[in-house]
Amino acid sequence: MKNKKIFAALIILAAFALVFSSCTFKMDTNQKAHYETFITGLENAAKLGDIDKETVKSTLNMANTGAAALNYTIIDKTPSENIKKDTTADALKKRFVPKKK
Repeated sequence: MKNKKIFAALIILAAFALVFSSCTFKMDTNQKAHYETFITGLENAAKLGDIDKETVKSTLNMANTGAAALNYTIIDKTPSENIKKDTTADALKKRFVPKKK
């Protein structure tokens, strides 16, 4: 009985892993380069000071124009917030998520 429970738990975990791994968006080389340039630009701007939400929105719109040509888009998970001074690239990558178009 104990082995059946462990086996069932492993099957459920494998199913979750399969579902979540198939949902991730795999970017090609051009998409990665475009996305990294966008993140690096924001990170460099954030080193100089806070970035207000209107500037973030316009920067994102310009980046998404280029992203559209590469068949993807960048989603801002918190569009109503400014970017604080010295925000890291890792934090920006959590906020700005690439999605397949």
